[in-house]
Amino acid sequence: MAASRTLEIRPGALGPTGRPLPAFPDPEPLLAHGPARIVAVCNQKGGVGKTTTTINLGAALAEQGRRVLLVDFDPQGALSVGLGIQPHELDATIYNLL
Repeated sequence: MAASRTLEIRPGALGPTGRPLPAFPDPEPLLAHGPARIVAVCNQKGGVGKTTTTINLGAALAEQGRRVLLVDFDPQGALSVGLGIQPHELDATIYNLL
């Protein structure tokens, strides 16, 4: 298991673009479970950052304590590979379901 890392940001710190980093409030804790929220990242054009956005969005939500399910419908399996999963070593993939 990978070691947990936290980044401590001091007030007034600058980001990689030289602008001050925004302060985001902690989300309210979930008091009850409701229906899942579905977020789809899609675009017909390739190479626009869909996989990168999906991985980072999922990681950010998980770091905030949210339960996250990422589903990879790309036949190339880029999301799976980006998460360290080798699609060719799996017994079944989304291809088998469809």
